[in-house]
Amino acid sequence: MATSAPRLASPERGLLLQFDAEGKELLRFAVAPELSGLYPDFGDYASAERLAAVDVNGDGREELSWLAKHYFFPSAIEVWWQTPESQAETLFINSGHLSGVTWADLDGDGRREAVTAGFNNRLGYQNIAAIVDGPPGPGGL
Repeated sequence: MATSAPRLASPERGLLLQFDAEGKELLRFAVAPELSGLYPDFGDYASAERLAAVDVNGDGREELSWLAKHYFFPSAIEVWWQTPESQAETLFINSGHLSGVTWADLDGDGRREAVTAGFNNRLGYQNIAAIVDGPPGPGGL
């Protein structure tokens, strides 16, 4: 996997790209397509940060998780399910600036929850903390 994370210099969205051993591109998708819809004035500048491999749904296979952030405010927690469709899903969108995400099975059900915290914006008007129940798998939101 590789990421493209434009900030202010590019009109393109941040992208996740998968390549095979010879460097052939296998797939590509926007890191946070929902941010573009919800924040049309600047959603295209989202970047993928803090990539992590974690078994979100307890099936024994690791999924790719990342925190998609805009340069200014909105953030999203996303998961890429390694399936034949290579599906990416958004678990949580926050209008503010999330500083990170940690995955933990807090309720003992075998699936991990996303634990995140941040600020309403970089000026810190309002704190946010959230525990987001992980989905059972692709299409399970």
